[in-house]
Amino acid sequence: MKRLNVLITRDGLQDQEAALADGFRALGCTVHLERVIHGYQFKSLVTSRQIDLAVQRCYSQNPYSTMLELRREGHKCRFAYWEKGWPRFLRLEDPRRKAYDVCFTACNDGSGVYLPQASADHSHLRENTRYGLTLVGANKISGKPAWGETRPALHKRLRDDLGNPFADGMYNIHSALSPYSKRFAIMANSWASIGIWNLENGVPLRHHEIVSCGTPLFNYPWKELTNLYTPGKHYVEAEALSEAVSYYKEHPEELAAIAEAGHRHFLENHTYVHRARKIITTFERWRHL
Repeated sequence: MKRLNVLITRDGLQDQEAALADGFRALGCTVHLERVIHGYQFKSLVTSRQIDLAVQRCYSQNPYSTMLELRREGHKCRFAYWEKGWPRFLRLEDPRRKAYDVCFTACNDGSGVYLPQASADHSHLRENTRYGLTLVGANKISGKPAWGETRPALHKRLRDDLGNPFADGMYNIHSALSPYSKRFAIMANSWASIGIWNLENGVPLRHHEIVSCGTPLFNYPWKELTNLYTPGKHYVEAEALSEAVSYYKEHPEELAAIAEAGHRHFLENHTYVHRARKIITTFERWRHL
């Protein structure tokens, strides 16, 4: 595997970019992690640092025109879009290509590869169970709401059904909670976490984050998740959530075994090193076009 000069950018850096950068470094790449807001900044970084591969998490920034300009000027750098939310033009360009998480764009070669989300390992944060059930998700859910309810409604129903089965009650986490270290510390020290995002295409990183903490994951039956983890072995698949929580409260050894198997599977398949290796493998396939 060739040592690559990699640029990772976003309009605002977060822990995920840093974790992906560590994944590339573990594979021997030189990584430049930069905050880039304007296209001219992106172009300057690519040209001045002789970048082989630029990885862009696609939120508000769309460097497509800058990429084409660089290609016209003879630069050989390839560009990988990482994660959902990639620029709309790609989706419109070929509707048959579903929501690939990684798409290399160079002379519109159309190469793409599906790249699931990932997480860094956070099991070192697990000390003791200070929290009860942690609901992980947002108030407004994009896709099918798990158990047919939004997070506040699910929180209320669990309290109505279970009373307060945990000494410290339940803790809500949503996507705006900052800093990230607080999110992971809460999930790592929860009795269990409940994933309440069931997207129509792709598993959000929150599910990987839960398992990365060594914490049991409860989730509604969802086909997308079964493509990455095995229900009953790596996480608890529960159509009747309150009943499942009550059962595992009485069978803690079974829940601990599921959490351990889920975390081991995560370490073997879903870290940022695995994602970086997949990006590089795809890069090597398409770099000469």
